[in-house]
Amino acid sequence: MDSYNRVHQVEFKIQAKRDFINQEVGYRWQSNFYKEKNTEFDNPHVWDYYPEFFEKEKKHSEEEQKAMELEQLKGNRKKYAAEYKRRQGRE
Repeated sequence: MDSYNRVHQVEFKIQAKRDFINQEVGYRWQSNFYKEKNTEFDNPHVWDYYPEFFEKEKKHSEEEQKAMELEQLKGNRKKYAAEYKRRQGRE
């Protein structure tokens, strides 16, 4: 009987953790809709809750984010250079 109770307790704890994480993720997504327009969104990621299981995915996501920022920076530089040339009458 004690073994059954321990197993039931462990299963209950696992379900309670899942429920808590589901509610927290839902709250974080909803709170993004009420933020001001110029603030950054705080989107939840799975590695925020299980960092030891999703280390590779987190690193991959960070690398992709850096690459996207670099491409955006390059695009902004090209736009700036084109506008500068246009204003100087070189184009």
